[in-house]
Amino acid sequence: MVELADDVPNIIACDESDNFKLSAERLEKAITKKTKAFLFCSPSNPTGLFYSKEELTAIAAVLKRHPHVFVISDDIYNRLTFDGSSVAPHLLHVAPELKERVIIVNGGSKAYSMTGWRIGWAVGPQKIIASMADYQSQTTGSASSIAQHALQKAIPSCENDIKQVNQTLIQRKIKAMAALSTIKEFKVTEPQGAFYLWVNIKQCLGRKFESMTIENDKMFCDILLQKYFVATVPGIECGNSGYLRLSFAISTDKFIAAVERMKTFVAALS
Repeated sequence: MVELADDVPNIIACDESDNFKLSAERLEKAITKKTKAFLFCSPSNPTGLFYSKEELTAIAAVLKRHPHVFVISDDIYNRLTFDGSSVAPHLLHVAPELKERVIIVNGGSKAYSMTGWRIGWAVGPQKIIASMADYQSQTTGSASSIAQHALQKAIPSCENDIKQVNQTLIQRKIKAMAALSTIKEFKVTEPQGAFYLWVNIKQCLGRKFESMTIENDKMFCDILLQKYFVATVPGIECGNSGYLRLSFAISTDKFIAAVERMKTFVAALS
């Protein structure tokens, strides 16, 4: 998206040693005079991890020192949390004084299960939102009136549904983690929100399947799809090789059946 806007993205890779999170120190080092915006997602895809209030406070302190940097806060998963809270910790919870520099983007896809409706919203300083509206009106079509009316109904009416969905996701997460723990070559990061599992499969790489050496996570996922009919996303597509991303937004029975196929695949490696 940044490149389509004819700008240059500065991606800060966060790995397992960082618990896949950006530290305030690394953010500070990455900001330059040319930095326009900080794009931030919590809970995140693919790990399902979110930032604590303490971590957000440290990040906010950095941003206060760089008033030329705006924040684009991607909140699409912030209602899907597993700690009993109704919403994930947010930058504006700990630093409301940043309000004039924060643009929140969200939508109906996740919390309201409206994935195919393709409708979202932005909240931010009036001048920026007005400019966004001016630009969008000349470059894209509007979201359909049907989707707009559906979302208008969902936002004030679905609080109980979101609570029920979170309880369902918590139970699915527990069972999915238990199923994956039976594959000793896998190491799974436990998510705090969203509906993904981020799985370290590095012990499976370099091993042979039939006549092929599995060189990377993309090859692992391709074989898993073509031979065992399980669809996953290789970690390299999310910026980190040696992992795969799974969604547990399906029935537990289907997920466990998929894990059994994965177990058969891993057992066939030599």
